[in-house]
Amino acid sequence: AQANLAQQSEADLDPEALKRRETAKFERRRNEVVGDHLFLGSLLIAAGWHFLPIKVLESYGVGVLFGGAYLYLLGRYVGSLGEATLDGAKEGGIGQARFAVVGLLIAIAGKQREYLDFIPLLL
Repeated sequence: AQANLAQQSEADLDPEALKRRETAKFERRRNEVVGDHLFLGSLLIAAGWHFLPIKVLESYGVGVLFGGAYLYLLGRYVGSLGEATLDGAKEGGIGQARFAVVGLLIAIAGKQREYLDFIPLLL
């Protein structure tokens, strides 16, 4: 009965309203994933505070921040895949910046070898 009611309510909505609702739901889930990533990363940093050297924790923290940025940009790219408009194409181009995040992370690790370890950055 609930499935029939759900199908009827979706059929009653016009396509634009349905698209707006699904877009809002996707953005909410994308933000939850990024928030969960940052929360779990900071939780692991806090848990390792007494056991790991500060260099490893700093490296892991930088990796968590850049990973969150990558996840957010990847979510924006995925959200724009279904767009057939020029605005959707522009957001897809912004989503390609997620590769710049990885390049920037590697450049920072290369320049700051005395302060950061490369392997914890990638985890």
